[in-house]
Amino acid sequence: MPRSPELTANTTHVVVLVLQNGQGEVLLTQRQSHQHLPGLWEYPGGKVETGESRQQALQRECLEELGYRPINPSPILEIPHQYPNKRVCLHVFHEHNPQASVHSAEQQNMRWVPIIELPSVPLPPANATITEYLLNRTNNT
Repeated sequence: MPRSPELTANTTHVVVLVLQNGQGEVLLTQRQSHQHLPGLWEYPGGKVETGESRQQALQRECLEELGYRPINPSPILEIPHQYPNKRVCLHVFHEHNPQASVHSAEQQNMRWVPIIELPSVPLPPANATITEYLLNRTNNT
């Protein structure tokens, strides 16, 4: 995916996995109290470390958080977002896996949420585009 012109060296690049099960639900994890935007729910993922490709970061983050290794994730979105105190760029991947087996490897809360219920879940503002994408995709199938 091409780089957005808004991105600068002080942008935090974050990989995100939208993991969908066979019931039309996606996995969300809850941000812990020591994190930016504590208590909000989010799609799993994390920062891309220096020297890592986005695919490598996605594999590492999913193993660390979920004990899960993505099989064939597809890139779907690139979302630059400016928070008051930080700039992020979410590199969003999607994987549909009816047999996905996950567990909370970092003791964070997690839950499967039907796509149509996502608007009622408190998510970080940068995640709004992901939810909109999923809802549009669901409504057009």
